[in-house]
Amino acid sequence: MKTLFRVLVGAVLLACRLGCAQAQSLFNAQKLNMPKPFNRALFTNIARDERGFVYFTTNHGIWRFDGTDVQPFSLPNITLPPNLLIKLLFCYQNFIFLRYNNDPDLIYCYDYTKLKLYKIRVKDFNCFIINNFNHKLNLLSKNGQIFVFNKAGFLQKGLNLQHLRGWNNGSGIEQYLIDEKGKLFFFVRNNVATAEPNLIRTGKGDSVLVNGSYKYRMLYDKSGQFVGLPFSTTKYLVARYPLGFIIYDKRSLNKLYEYQGSNYICCFKAKDSIVVICRQPDKKMLASPFFRLYWGINQFSDLKAVEECTTADEYLGLTPDNLFLITPGNPRLSDTVASNKAMRFFKDKSIRGIYNDSLRFYIGTYNGGTYLFGKNSYKALPFTTYAIQPINKRHVMLGTEGGSGFVVLDTYTDMYELLPNPNRASMVINKLIKYQDGFLGAVRNSLYLAKKNELNQWSYTCWFTDKRLGIIKDVAFINNHLWLAGEGGLFRMDKAGLTKIKISNADYMPVYTILPYKNTILLGTLGKGIIKIDAGGKVIDNIGFEKGLAGDFVYSLLEVDGLLFAGTNEGASVFNIANMQALPYPDNDEFEENYTQEFNHSAIYYDPKGRQVVMGGLHGLAFFSIDYYKSLLSNNADKLILSYLKKSTNGVALPQVDLFANAANIINVKPGENTVSLKFAGPAKQKDILFRIREISDTWRTNKLSDEINLYSLPPGTYTFQARFPTNTKPKQWLTKTIVVWPSFYQSWPFKVMIVLIVLLLIYQAWVSRIKKLKREMELRTSIASDLHDEIGSNLTRISLSSELMHIKQSTDSEIIRNISNDSKDAIASISDIIWSVDARNDNQEDLLSRMKEHVHFMLGDFPEISFEVSGFEKTGNLTQLVRQNVYLIFKEAINNIVRHNNATPVWITLNNQAWGMTIIIKNTVNAKPGSYHTGQGLKNMQMRAKRIKASLVITPADDFFTVMLKTRR
Repeated sequence: MKTLFRVLVGAVLLACRLGCAQAQSLFNAQKLNMPKPFNRALFTNIARDERGFVYFTTNHGIWRFDGTDVQPFSLPNITLPPNLLIKLLFCYQNFIFLRYNNDPDLIYCYDYTKLKLYKIRVKDFNCFIINNFNHKLNLLSKNGQIFVFNKAGFLQKGLNLQHLRGWNNGSGIEQYLIDEKGKLFFFVRNNVATAEPNLIRTGKGDSVLVNGSYKYRMLYDKSGQFVGLPFSTTKYLVARYPLGFIIYDKRSLNKLYEYQGSNYICCFKAKDSIVVICRQPDKKMLASPFFRLYWGINQFSDLKAVEECTTADEYLGLTPDNLFLITPGNPRLSDTVASNKAMRFFKDKSIRGIYNDSLRFYIGTYNGGTYLFGKNSYKALPFTTYAIQPINKRHVMLGTEGGSGFVVLDTYTDMYELLPNPNRASMVINKLIKYQDGFLGAVRNSLYLAKKNELNQWSYTCWFTDKRLGIIKDVAFINNHLWLAGEGGLFRMDKAGLTKIKISNADYMPVYTILPYKNTILLGTLGKGIIKIDAGGKVIDNIGFEKGLAGDFVYSLLEVDGLLFAGTNEGASVFNIANMQALPYPDNDEFEENYTQEFNHSAIYYDPKGRQVVMGGLHGLAFFSIDYYKSLLSNNADKLILSYLKKSTNGVALPQVDLFANAANIINVKPGENTVSLKFAGPAKQKDILFRIREISDTWRTNKLSDEINLYSLPPGTYTFQARFPTNTKPKQWLTKTIVVWPSFYQSWPFKVMIVLIVLLLIYQAWVSRIKKLKREMELRTSIASDLHDEIGSNLTRISLSSELMHIKQSTDSEIIRNISNDSKDAIASISDIIWSVDARNDNQEDLLSRMKEHVHFMLGDFPEISFEVSGFEKTGNLTQLVRQNVYLIFKEAINNIVRHNNATPVWITLNNQAWGMTIIIKNTVNAKPGSYHTGQGLKNMQMRAKRIKASLVITPADDFFTVMLKTRR
């Protein structure tokens, strides 16, 4: 009997454990990978909003986690109380609520769509509750008052429990609960009550037996035990405590079950069921019909809290080191225990061939043999297998390396038979396909046919060979034609023989794999990615790295249930074959490198029983769940969210981070903000996003969801930024933002107009300067011509007349010769003066002064008394050619008049140079020569020259003195 009892107990325990294992799909616990240093931070409060962002507090403040990145919680233009401990953190729709320790009745409410902060005061505040029946937020106080929060940031009074019959002021309400139908429950230390019309109905509490006995009733420590966050299912109410829980009947409010003990970890709701997690199996809990029990879950061993999210049936599990998102399970996802075990075993083994029957995997490895790998054992065969095809339920045909290459394996006894090798040549079979009653095996540039002979024995013969093929990599029958792919390219065999199919008119394009799909053929090529062609070889599409393919060297292709799997030199790629959109890898941190290794040719297999594709590479196996990828395709409405916007300049200032940029449709980039970084967030199963800027390119670019997208120095203008997940093919599912880049002043149209005006003004100024220069040159030429005519013309005329007079007289006249000599000297002096006046090297006051002294010495050398006073010429300066020439000619004319009309007489000359201008005074006593005649022409010329340089000329004749005064201005 004892033996029988042990067997029965063992069977019950096994059934319970199997039930637990089968219920693995009841919930999923996904680890949220927090970046350092938050991967080991001590969280004090935690909440998750409707967008999936997780808010938490540490002793360093408030933080936000978007799934891959942590940013400090900062409100634009709003300052929260500093250096205060946060008592409560809660999220509801577009609102975030904060409550601090210093004032427990004051609640800060931030609306991140309007960027506005509200302050709400609730006396004796107890908790927030979202009424899932009407989707409104309720704030409840300890004294029974209920407030309803509206979107304008105000509170409206709701039900007051004190007005109901049966209210007890000393009841000590610790927690409230509103179920899915909107019914209100409230919990005291060891009992529950509900609000009914005009009445409060209370449960019987400890008066009810628990499991038919008072033995397991909880012993409450009034100072330490308290009711945690409760939850409900359709039938039950659950009150949680630090070391246990109580289950109440929802209708009668009777206590149905309670537990307390250090073995308890947590409990929560999943799919209208109660889930209880403990450390070890507990006899008191195994037989309970009220909940599903789990134990031995490593990541939950140190679970210290489970916080309910605003999304129904979602929880955040906290351990000292990690954060977990607990969600309802997906029964379609395969159990990964067996696949993880296989990946660990074959780690760093180069996989060459894969096959699976109902019991085990057949894995061919390079230099490691062929493994028969089962759940609990394995066996190795001493050869490398590249291809495996079933013969019948018991036997399989192996394409191997060495000997004849063909091996028949008995899967029942694990005995194998190597086919005879009459050629004694070592053969390597890269590919096996069924053909009639046998198999075609690809060996180098030949096909060998293996089948049973008349003696019912397996043998093989050479079926076809062609050197053009090179090493054959794949063989397939498509539309009753045999297609061959190899290092020599793509070939098709029909009745006419072997024909080479040129792809894009390329003479050489190695092809490693052929996959027929509907009316097209997909080719895995070396260096050109995946090429889609029709039966005639016309290229329809080309899928390369820019479209999500891991590498451009494609060694294997497989289509399963609308999914395309490709093994490349840079890892595996999975596509939705309908639109060739790339899909992410499974979320498996331990074996992440297995999905990015170089995959081997032909090492790909679909396991229909496990609903998974198995691929082999240089470093082991990789498993791809069909149901996982189908779930991605079925849930193609995953929402992409702009997590934050970061703007920075070239300066040393830290970039400005806007955590709530998703609420705005327009992103304004001000002058000086040279770099704009956009960080996106979404479901954890999504790894990549596609984005583009329509005004720049229509091509979608790929970016990791965890990485920022950086836009550098966009030119001023308006841009349409679009982003989406690869599975979102409908435009209404895309995230679209308008980016407006404001121009700097130098990029604005007023600046451009100003520049145009300045350029036109410069051109006009240059034109005016050119005209003035030409005018000055013309005036100079006119002046020179006038001077030559006035100064030299008369002299030359007199010389000419004197010469003719001598010619008439036919004799030498000394008087005439003297006149010719004087006129010649005067002409030479005039020419010298003209040359001096136009020479730019003489444009300074020192040269003018020197020229004046020289002329005075020449003309007045015989005069008895000459006074020449000079002042203010210590600092020499430049004079314009016009001023210098006319001042000198006026001075010269004045000196010449003295000599022409006076006998030797005293002369006083004063030159005074000041900042405002120059004054020249020439004064002489009047001692007229006999017969001297004044025409006044010289004085008129002096006045004309003074006006030309805008100078003042004063001539004062008197009986005793004759004075000429010239005043010039700067």
